[in-house]
Amino acid sequence: RAVVVQPVPNRWNRFLVGEEDQPIAEYSFKLRRTKGSGAIRIQLRDNGLQDEGADFLAMTIGQGRSELYRRSGLVSDSLTTSVDLPFVSHRWYAVRIVCRHDHIQYYVDDRLVHDVILPAIPSLMVSAAYSYGGEILLKVVNTTHHEERTLLNIQGRDVERQVEVITLSGDPDARNSLEDPTRIVPLRSEIQLAEEGDQIYLFPPCSVTLLRFHLADEREEEAAQN
Repeated sequence: RAVVVQPVPNRWNRFLVGEEDQPIAEYSFKLRRTKGSGAIRIQLRDNGLQDEGADFLAMTIGQGRSELYRRSGLVSDSLTTSVDLPFVSHRWYAVRIVCRHDHIQYYVDDRLVHDVILPAIPSLMVSAAYSYGGEILLKVVNTTHHEERTLLNIQGRDVERQVEVITLSGDPDARNSLEDPTRIVPLRSEIQLAEEGDQIYLFPPCSVTLLRFHLADEREEEAAQN
C-alpha cells in the first residue's frame, strides 16, 4: 500500500528501508524534495542504534551526485565512487533497491546508480575445533558495539538442529566486584537451526560466543553400534 512520508523542515531527514536481518528483498518507492537543497539519505539494513552502536548502509542523493557508504560505529567507509546524479526539486523520482545477500543494487528512474558487493568487515574473530565427543565447537568474538549478522556455513558434516550456545557479553569496561559479582556472567541458551535455507546468527555486541554443534552422523553411528 502507498505511504506518504512528510519530512520535517530544517533538519536531516532519513528514510530507513527494510529489516536489518532480511537478506533477500526488493524495495520500491517515489520521493521528491519540496524544500531546501540538502541531500536525502536513504538508509538500508539499519539496526536502529546511534553512535558506536550504529550499523547501516546509506545512499545520498539530491546534491548533483550520489554516494554510497557503510556506517559501522563511528566509522563511515565509501563502498563505491560517487556518481553524477542530477536532482531537481519538486520532481518525483522512482527509487528501487534490490538486495541479494551481500549484492546490493540501487536504481533511480530505472538507471542503475550503484552496484556493489559488500566487503567483509573484520569485526569477528573466529576459531573452530572438532571434539572427539562428536561435536564441533565454534568460538566467536564480536569486537564491535553492535550486533553482527552472520551466515553459518558448516560443510562436510551433518549437524543436529539443536545447538547449545554460551554467551559472555556486556560493557567492555564493566568488571565483576564483591558488591556485584554477577555483573558479567556467561549465559546458556539453545537455538534451533532452520531445516532449509540460510543459517543466520546475530552475535551480540562486545561478546564472546561458543556454539556447540552436535554431529548427527556420529550420533546415528553410535546408535547403530549399540
